[in-house]
Amino acid sequence: MIDKRIKYIVHEENKGLAGARNTGLNNAQGKYIGFLDDDDIFYPNHLETLVDKIKNTDLMVVYTDALLCIQKKENNVYVPIKKELQYSLDYSQALLFIMNIAPVQCFLFESCMLDKGIRFDESLTTHEDWEFWIQLSMETEFLHIKDVTSEYRHRLDKTNMVTTKLHDFLRTMKIIYNRYSSYTKDVLEIVENQNRRMLELEEQIKKDSSERACSIVIVTYNSEKDISNCINSLDNTLRNNDEVIIVDNNSNDNTVKILEEVTANRKKFKIIENGKNIGFSAATNLGIKTAVKPNIILLNPDTVVVGNWIDSLIGHLYENEKVGATGPISNYVSGLQKMELYTKEKFTGNVKIETLYNSFREANSGQSVETKILIGFCLAIKKKTIEEIGLLDEKLFLGNDDLDLSWRLRLEGYKLIVACDVFVYHKGQQSFKTVNKSKTDELVQQSTDHLYKKLEEYYGKGNIPTPVELWGINWFKPNNPYFNPSSKTISELDIKVSIVIPVYNQLEYTEKCIYSIVQTANRKVEVVFVNNASTDKTREFLTDYKNSNLKIKKIENDTNLGFPAAVNQGIKEAVGEYIVIANNDIVVTNNWLDNLIRIAESDPQIGLVGPISNEVSGLQKDNNANYKTIDEMHLYASQLNEKNKGEIINFPRIAFLCTLIKKEVIEKIGGLDERFSPGNYEDDDFCLRAQLAGYKTVIAKDVFIHHYGSKSFKAEGNAKYIERLKTNEAKFIEKWGTTPDDLWLRNQPIKEHSIVYHLDKDLVKQSVLRAKTHIDEAEYSLALTELENAYSNYDETSSGKIITSTDLLNMLGNISLIIGNTETAKKYFEEELTIYPESSSACLGLGSVFESNQEYEAAKVMFEWSVKNDTNNRNAIDSLAKINAVLGFEATHNTLLTEV
Repeated sequence: MIDKRIKYIVHEENKGLAGARNTGLNNAQGKYIGFLDDDDIFYPNHLETLVDKIKNTDLMVVYTDALLCIQKKENNVYVPIKKELQYSLDYSQALLFIMNIAPVQCFLFESCMLDKGIRFDESLTTHEDWEFWIQLSMETEFLHIKDVTSEYRHRLDKTNMVTTKLHDFLRTMKIIYNRYSSYTKDVLEIVENQNRRMLELEEQIKKDSSERACSIVIVTYNSEKDISNCINSLDNTLRNNDEVIIVDNNSNDNTVKILEEVTANRKKFKIIENGKNIGFSAATNLGIKTAVKPNIILLNPDTVVVGNWIDSLIGHLYENEKVGATGPISNYVSGLQKMELYTKEKFTGNVKIETLYNSFREANSGQSVETKILIGFCLAIKKKTIEEIGLLDEKLFLGNDDLDLSWRLRLEGYKLIVACDVFVYHKGQQSFKTVNKSKTDELVQQSTDHLYKKLEEYYGKGNIPTPVELWGINWFKPNNPYFNPSSKTISELDIKVSIVIPVYNQLEYTEKCIYSIVQTANRKVEVVFVNNASTDKTREFLTDYKNSNLKIKKIENDTNLGFPAAVNQGIKEAVGEYIVIANNDIVVTNNWLDNLIRIAESDPQIGLVGPISNEVSGLQKDNNANYKTIDEMHLYASQLNEKNKGEIINFPRIAFLCTLIKKEVIEKIGGLDERFSPGNYEDDDFCLRAQLAGYKTVIAKDVFIHHYGSKSFKAEGNAKYIERLKTNEAKFIEKWGTTPDDLWLRNQPIKEHSIVYHLDKDLVKQSVLRAKTHIDEAEYSLALTELENAYSNYDETSSGKIITSTDLLNMLGNISLIIGNTETAKKYFEEELTIYPESSSACLGLGSVFESNQEYEAAKVMFEWSVKNDTNNRNAIDSLAKINAVLGFEATHNTLLTEV
């Protein structure tokens, strides 16, 4: 180092944070001492602020505030996505006995404090800084400076906050609480807060242990040489909630006997013996079907595992919802999982597996890379993910199962992640060596050819992407292959446009629609079909339909939910930055999508773009469209494309027969208002809300599409269709105070109304948010419907974070009461009391029910209980006074509170 102010000290072994900091303290020569971890930063005023304050105070410790900077990895660079002041706590020793009060880099203290023997406790692997501050607090109070002068970073792909780390947090927390218990044992508030924090951490550990528990599936075939080492290493690394399922594929050596001996008295191990060799994929599937844990790890029997490999591997699996599977690095593996890619060390001779594991864990902590393939010797996947995409293809008897699984995961938009900090030893190809090579080669080739056939069915003959494009490999060798280097795979990560198409019968039109999209799409798009309980062959068609140029998703409804609700379902599954809402009875034309996107991108204020058509209302209708065949229509559309290139019409109403919407609009105002189900006027409503949010709605004059014309709606006859139009026009007027024509053509004013119609994948959260909006707008019947939806989908474990069951029941009761349905209200309040017998609000609700039914004595009893359960409930006190007046008692008369 050229700068003499910088000292560089090297430990021969890792002494941990506490040991490293003590080395720094023992070598420090300054009057004041502070700390900085290598992933945090000081702001320019940090040291100046601290030093100025400590010079002008009698206290020997000062500290500032810090921002938490959350970072996300983009193009291999960590970029900040959010900064927040997580806490700013004033000093008190009582608080310090309960919890840490600031990040380590915030503090500055006088070095003379070290003369009192204060050092970091090197036996504490976590919370060592917190305990250090407590030591300092025994000598002096601290001064809190409420200025932000530094920041500490949290990376979203970090995996160190795993259950084992939480266990360590709890362990060191208990040590610290016990160490200073002589100061705190008689202070009830401190003890209660300490107990609460330990209980919260225990609950988090319990929750994480349950959510991240693993079923490890091992398929054995003639594995007698390696299985003992594998099982013993597993037994040393399994966590409390894990299980191991071993499926033996009719080994003809001593594998089963060894398994029985080595797993005896090991309750976490289960052995399944097959009467014949059913192939690797089928045996693996048998293990997966037997598994009861939420995560699956597929592991070869010729592996050895050490350390916290499970926590780390599963931690990467939960980096974000787009991660589909994770795999470790290894000594015997191909591609991006080769260990040589992640170290500068050269390991020679006999190196212990533990040494390799620890080396990679320390060098690459929390690091991962995305790959196109994960080799199946050790692969982690959530059970719900493999149930979603399908189990292993059992026609892949030997080999290629990992290629197929990796391909299908990426097709569904999942990322494959190599955990660079997890090393698993792999001996490699041991089972293969127990069988004649010509036989294994034959079986592998059969699997290879089967996978090639699958690819051909998906992409089309002569259109299969190369193995390099598919997996980043060159060793996939089917017989007589033909790969097309210009073909590309499609995943959700590439998709810019999502087309949402609700369907209800009318399969012939759906087929024409999707065919036209395939013929005209020159970019990667996904199509989200929402089948509204069709009774024709639509379901079968959607199940079987595949096309390499599109990513197809489908949602099956058991009942016809109508157009708005179906569109909302599709929007929630859509991944594109542009959402196209389309009818299934349209035929799109060349350049339609590119032109719509080009117009949307020409002006940040444009939120919706619609085409012109032969069958549509308003200015979107082209009265000159007189073609007689679909071929003539395409010719006409091409002529308009050239004639009207780039021309738009600003128009307030865009009909949702085929409308492109920027996703940012949906994020701001939500989805289609489902009060307009089964359909009509939901597009008028959405356009109005978009305009109120500041967006323009425009018509693209150079995009013409053919519309057969409301085939699903008109299937029941014109009379019902017209009746539905009138009904929904009345709903629009009720909501906004005017009709669309009076609003946009005659400038009639509108009623104030929320522009947001909430969408959320969590149906309980979605319904509660919608209900609260309806309540604010005094739309109580709609609110009741949403609350009932919330209650029907309620799950105590997950939904309790959104709203408690008692609060939800109370809302249901009160809204039922408001709309005059006293019997329903009574049911909900009684159910609330069943869960929480001392609920003041439930008693108040029941009293109000009895009062509405003129059952005044019963009402008085319930109001009295409401007041007794909460003497500060103002509504209960007022209600009791009112009912007492009716019955001739004093206002505060309450038999439950009368002294005897």
